[in-house]
Amino acid sequence: MTEFDKQKHKVIEQLQSLCEHCRKGKQHSCPLMRVVWQIEHLRGVPIIVNDRLHHVMFT
Repeated sequence: MTEFDKQKHKVIEQLQSLCEHCRKGKQHSCPLMRVVWQIEHLRGVPIIVNDRLHHVMFT
């Protein structure tokens, strides 16, 4: 897993913790689920400088 994927996963976990239904893994429709879906589908090339994620070039 790349650093970019790790950060995406961390952000998704934090967003899902805001909604009780998302936290329990229930199928429902809420604004957070739409944001999580958009984050999951981000594709990019990470630009890593000195072992740190510096920038992402989205494709």
